[in-house]
Amino acid sequence: GGSAGSGGSRGLSDAERACQLADAMMVTAAFEGTASEGVPDIARNCRFELTGGEVDSVSVFHFGDDSGWEPTRQGFEDNTGGTTDVPGLGDEAFYPNNVGPYSLVVRANGIIFEVSVSVAFITPSAGLAADVEELARAIVGS
Repeated sequence: GGSAGSGGSRGLSDAERACQLADAMMVTAAFEGTASEGVPDIARNCRFELTGGEVDSVSVFHFGDDSGWEPTRQGFEDNTGGTTDVPGLGDEAFYPNNVGPYSLVVRANGIIFEVSVSVAFITPSAGLAADVEELARAIVGS
């Protein structure tokens, strides 16, 4: 990825790196509705707006290289009521217990990323957790 003259991933913010992990086609394929192009957001995340589906937006976060896995995980342990392992996804993966499987944090391909959804005022469907996992697997495999 990377546009001409960007020098690869050097000098990019984590949010810009997050936008290199997934694109609108990947997000649209994983979720109901149609995703806009990802836009770098304020929390190391690339935000995709969705129309016509269950979720308002999907965020892909880039937390840096996987040498930071232990402190990253500990931060979620301390701040989200613990974590629950998700086997068979990347090298290691978990979801924060305060949001359940609607947010997945994954160590794969030498980096740490998270896929998270924003749902407006409704109880998420059972299928939504599978959609989150589908996008995470697409990122791991890409």
